[in-house]
Amino acid sequence: MEANMTKSGIIFEGISAGQPNSVFPVSSIHLPALVSIREFCRCMSIGRTTAYSLINSGDVEICRIGRRTLVKVESVAKLVADGTIPSSKSAGDR
Repeated sequence: MEANMTKSGIIFEGISAGQPNSVFPVSSIHLPALVSIREFCRCMSIGRTTAYSLINSGDVEICRIGRRTLVKVESVAKLVADGTIPSSKSAGDR
């Protein structure tokens, strides 16, 4: 099964033979509001250095709860939807 993101929803192709592609509105998919840095890295297939570069540059918003740093999923979704994910070198210029 393959999924493609559109502005109106997510298209799942090849759910079952003979059925047309199905579109599920993004709002109907339940995602957590916050994820850990580890989950963020795993879902985006990026390393910790790139993750922290995106956070430090302000491209990805975080929330601190106690000692934990959690990533706001909404900010990641906006970044992906805009298609403007900077490279790790430009994201963390010092």
